[in-house]
Amino acid sequence: DFMLGAGMVIIQPATANVVLIHEAAKNFWFLPKGRKDVGESLEQAVLREAHEEVRHLKTGMPDEAHYQAHVLKLRQALDLLEG
Repeated sequence: DFMLGAGMVIIQPATANVVLIHEAAKNFWFLPKGRKDVGESLEQAVLREAHEEVRHLKTGMPDEAHYQAHVLKLRQALDLLEG
């Protein structure tokens, strides 16, 4: 079995701000992403996931308590993603 996921880059070109998610338990940074729900298109999944990540919505997923969205300058975000 495999599951489709949807990821995105949320960037504001005028300010060069980008959204990254931080997983505190592992001190790991990543771009917003998530699983596609049954009956949902990939485009719908991306929009839903972006909204959930940025708005910190509680969806009932066990790992979400360790995730927090941050708006960062693009250079800082790239440095964090490169580790």
